[in-house]
Amino acid sequence: MALKVTNVNELRYYKDGLSKYKEMYNETIDRLIDSIKLSAIYWQGQEGNELRDKLYSLIGTNLGCVSTEINAEIEYISKLIMVLENAQEQIKNRLNW
Repeated sequence: MALKVTNVNELRYYKDGLSKYKEMYNETIDRLIDSIKLSAIYWQGQEGNELRDKLYSLIGTNLGCVSTEINAEIEYISKLIMVLENAQEQIKNRLNW
């Protein structure tokens, strides 16, 4: 059974793109939270507080999970890159014997 050759540079490129996407995603969440905070000026009272609490809860659970998943993917790719680089180094060392 033949092994597929994996280009580590392609994995790094993918990881970098995913990291940039995560940064943009987190910035969008931060802007959304800022907008909700500003709503306190217009929506005052108990109903406004309840709305903001529900929005914060939705952002924290649903949108926060996406950010966590992206981060887990980045960490996984980083570990995969490290393993592949180590394997390449071992192959080089054995071929040079």
